[in-house]
Amino acid sequence: MSLIDKDILVDLLCDVMEQHSNLFDHDEEFLDFRTSREKANFFFRKLRDAKWVTEEQMMDYSWKVSVPDYALSILHTFEQITNGHQEEYRGRILSVFQHLYGEEKESYISLQQAYENK
Repeated sequence: MSLIDKDILVDLLCDVMEQHSNLFDHDEEFLDFRTSREKANFFFRKLRDAKWVTEEQMMDYSWKVSVPDYALSILHTFEQITNGHQEEYRGRILSVFQHLYGEEKESYISLQQAYENK
């Protein structure tokens, strides 16, 4: 798990809300909020309620946010998608799928390839 100061996370969400305001302006849930900080806090509460992040109060009464490993993985994937990262996947299942549902639909090639890749 990773810990981040709650105020820093809300600031980061604010920046995202400002940079991509056109994406949130048409969403009914965000229409009631005037500032990007209100939108960011609302979005943070949604993340917390969905268990993507958890809030913890520290001994000094500050609030830290922990991000579980599964959430870090999916957030990293989202970041890669938004940055245009492309990756080629290889494997038996993909190969069989491509041969079964490709233009030629030659199932015997799929079976032979699966046999050769075992």
